[in-house]
Amino acid sequence: MAEQMGAVCCADVDSTVTHVVALDQGTEKARWAIDNKKFLVHPRWLEAANFRWCRQPEEDFPVHHPKEKGKDNENAVAGHKETSQDKENAAPGQAKDEGKENSVATTTGPTDS
Repeated sequence: MAEQMGAVCCADVDSTVTHVVALDQGTEKARWAIDNKKFLVHPRWLEAANFRWCRQPEEDFPVHHPKEKGKDNENAVAGHKETSQDKENAAPGQAKDEGKENSVATTTGPTDS
């Protein structure tokens, strides 16, 4: 989805990375983003940009500390509250695989148009 909106996704992080998409702050890439003052956003940021067809404010999609994982996600797309059905239908690398590295690094965010 990110690449369809103009992002360049990469497996490794370096100075060209502008955004890291992660489910929690506990991943290596998420910690790198924090240490290097890069945008760290929840995957809902990409979903919202795709749904609304424009870049969304990164600060509206914070990534919580792993201990806060159980909190309701206030940033659901179009006011949608996550349900158990959403968790069942989660894309690979999301809720079903919580123990794995769940970060994606991008060198550009969604476009403003």
